[in-house]
Amino acid sequence: MTADPTLETVQPTQLQNGVTTPDRLWPWYAVTAVYLIGCGIILFDRAPEFGDFFAPADGSPGRLRLNEIGDIAAGVFAPLAFLWLFVATQLQRKELRLQRAELAETRSVLAAQQAELEKAAEESNRQTEIMRETLRSSTTKSSYDSFSYILYLICRRAYLAKEWQFVTKAVDIQLFKFHPDLYLSEGDNSTVDTFIEQLHDNISSFFNNWVGGGNAPAFGDRNTRKIIATLRFLSESLSNVVQESEFSKNDLVKLRIEGIPFAALINEIGLLLEWCDNLDPDNINDEDDPVS
Repeated sequence: MTADPTLETVQPTQLQNGVTTPDRLWPWYAVTAVYLIGCGIILFDRAPEFGDFFAPADGSPGRLRLNEIGDIAAGVFAPLAFLWLFVATQLQRKELRLQRAELAETRSVLAAQQAELEKAAEESNRQTEIMRETLRSSTTKSSYDSFSYILYLICRRAYLAKEWQFVTKAVDIQLFKFHPDLYLSEGDNSTVDTFIEQLHDNISSFFNNWVGGGNAPAFGDRNTRKIIATLRFLSESLSNVVQESEFSKNDLVKLRIEGIPFAALINEIGLLLEWCDNLDPDNINDEDDPVS
């Protein structure tokens, strides 16, 4: 019986301070060598007691029988078998311990990977939300720019009528009268807001000073009819633009409307138009074109 040769080649490793080192089997090799040398010395010392191994059994009285040779071999190698069985058991224990450590490390790595994946998912969700917010902001800004441009076009219609006279029985009034330095700019929203404030002041002043009494407008005057048509255009356009769903849900548009007398202007234009509509229709000359 011989020692298991796989034990001489298989050297399990164990982790020591983060560095893998081979198991040291040399003490067991040394024990085995000493044991075999001792057995060899004993057998060599008792060699004269044995007959010639190759001599016939009857010609050599001291020759050992086969069962006796087997007993000697068993006596020599049985301790070695138990020794290396113990060594193999210890190596297996170490391998199992290392496997458990590797499994624990694998679980730790998997947990770290899961944490990284969760962080990556959170970062992805955060980036997605940022992209959505950017898209919403871009859409809101685009909608606000559209509103600003439409409001500019509406106000430009009134600005072009600044030279027209609103003729009444008492006096001719320049309804759309603005400061000489006032101007409209498509790219500057503040000029449009200032214009709306000035327009509101003009209509309020006209309404307070001339509406009521005997200052009925001379509808036969072409410019007067154009001004009334412009007022009607402003009333309808300003009312419609704020009712558009695209603009009514826009927070920037709401803030801007709240910062200027937008609602008051629409209301006063409506009152002025009602006053004009209640006048004597016989004064209206249908041949005149109210819109230039």
